[in-house]
Amino acid sequence: MLGQTLQEAGLTTAARATFAEIGMGEPILYAAARQQMAWSYQEDDRDEDALIHAREALNAAPEDPQAVYGLAGLLTSQERYQEALELLNGPALNTGDQSWQVRFTRGAVYESLGRFEEAEAELWAALQEEPDNAEVLNYLGYMWVDSGQRVHQGAEMIARAVAAEPDSGHIQDSLGWAQYRQGQFEAAVETLELAVSLEPGNAVINDHLGDAYWQVGRRREAEFQWSRALSLAPEPDLRAQVEAKLERGLGAVQSVSAVARADNGQSASPVNP
Repeated sequence: MLGQTLQEAGLTTAARATFAEIGMGEPILYAAARQQMAWSYQEDDRDEDALIHAREALNAAPEDPQAVYGLAGLLTSQERYQEALELLNGPALNTGDQSWQVRFTRGAVYESLGRFEEAEAELWAALQEEPDNAEVLNYLGYMWVDSGQRVHQGAEMIARAVAAEPDSGHIQDSLGWAQYRQGQFEAAVETLELAVSLEPGNAVINDHLGDAYWQVGRRREAEFQWSRALSLAPEPDLRAQVEAKLERGLGAVQSVSAVARADNGQSASPVNP
């Protein structure tokens, strides 16, 4: 408890030293302390140090679901999805009474791996346990909207998530993207401007606002937002798409993307980065 209090106060070095005092005489407490240390290193972008402590936690309590889930969550945050999935599908977590959090994380991992049917099944199962959870509503709703298959149903779910957490920038972004995908471009601009104000450092949200500006004829503002997105260290795929939009405009990029998706047997609807 002292370590957690120090961590919450921003005294990271003191918190780590306190956690380190907990020995292996009490394996569960030791594992919990190592998990706390792992996440503190993760917040400092020290991925390998974080993994060392998370694995120490698991080695101390190999059958403890919290220790297994902690390492799986850390691997997920580091985009080591296949390793995370092996833990999430292992005997400690893939049980008949598994929590909605496990199903949600497994669904997110499946989605990141492009295994959308399995992702949908896991996220739907999580939603049945937590029907009013904003994060679950938003994740599944956004996935449906972005796939172009259940846009209206997904938009309704996102609207429920917004009602529960109106100050969340990424949930407001989902709502704006749902409006965009339904051709409600003026509404999308207003919603995405709010989303950017809530999370100005998010490259995806700035890119989305650029797309919406382009659709309502505000071309210079669109280019500004895309340039802003590039300055925020986007993922390589997003960077390539934004650079193409700055060079050729949104319409040309969408046309090329639509042909590529059709060749791959996918929806011709615009795909969110």
